[in-house]
This record gives sequence, C-alpha cells and structure tokens, in this order.
Amino acid sequence: MVIPQRRYLPRNASLPTPYRDKNSVQFKANGHVEGFPLHLAFNHSFESLADSNLSVLEDVESVSASLRLEWPGYLGWRHHFDTKNWKTDRGPFMRRKLAHKLATMIHTFFQECKVDEQSSAEDVIWRLGGGPNEIKFEDVLLVALHNVSAGSWQPELRLLRH
Repeated sequence: MVIPQRRYLPRNASLPTPYRDKNSVQFKANGHVEGFPLHLAFNHSFESLADSNLSVLEDVESVSASLRLEWPGYLGWRHHFDTKNWKTDRGPFMRRKLAHKLATMIHTFFQECKVDEQSSAEDVIWRLGGGPNEIKFEDVLLVALHNVSAGSWQPELRLLRH
C-alpha cells in the first residue's frame, strides 16, 4: 500500500521548472516487488538490494539537496543531505549509500515528527508509533526518490504490511 504523501510544491510552483520529474532513483529487492525495507538500509544490510553498486544521482549538479516528507496527518518535514560522495573522490553515490542516507533521514523523521492539528480524521490510519495499529519504521519500504523541484527530493514510500 503506497503512503499517500502530498507532493511537495515550492512557493513558486506556478513557474515552470526543468527539475520537476527530471530524475528518479528506484529501489528494489532482488527478484522482488518494488521497494526495499528501510530497516535493512538503515542497518547496512544490502545483500538483497538490486543494483546496489550502481552509481546514482550522476546528473545532479548541486552538492546538496533537501529531502521532503509530506506524511499524512503530520507537518511537512525536510532535511538537507549531500548529493555527492565526499569520502573518496568527489563523485556520485552508489545506490546502497543513498538508500542508507535516506533510511537514516526517514528514521529521524519518525523520531521528530509532529502531528498536524489541521489533519483530517482519515489520516489516523497513517499514525506513526509503536502501538498495535500504528506504523513502525520497520513497516516501511523505500520505493523511489523523485526530484520534485530545484534542490528538493521526495521519497516514494510503501507499507510492508497491508
């Protein structure tokens, strides 16, 4: 089940931008459906990540960007991240390193998120936490990362359980 995030729109969204939908990075488990478990990426367990050693974000010119999360029932959240590898020669990330960075940021979101007091009653099914009817970090798959505006990226997420 896809987590229905509002698509992030910058303040000047009425202006055409060449960045919108220009780049996407897909995440899949070997021989499996779309998505890779966030908890595996968080724990550096990449044995089943398809194409884990392929370079990603090669066409991105900026050295940093913002990850945007628009989780139903919660205030919009953002976190800055590097788009290049600075540990060795300056260059693009491998898919597994990007997956780990995203998992780490989304884990931080799970710890910091704030309920949107203006949210609708339907949003209660997307409630995060440790309770029996709440979504845990371990329940979420990373499906893709989409470039939604100049300098902003939004993850596509899916629930592992139905």
